[in-house]
Amino acid sequence: MKAAPDMNRSAKPSSALKIAAGASVLLALLLMGFIFAAF
Repeated sequence: MKAAPDMNRSAKPSSALKIAAGASVLLALLLMGFIFAAF
């Protein structure tokens, strides 16, 4: 019974990390675009 709630708790942080990773990648691409545009 205790295993199910633990699985749910671990799932939420993992999804948040994935979203944060995706946002960081998008920001990195935008920064690269600005750098290339500057040159």
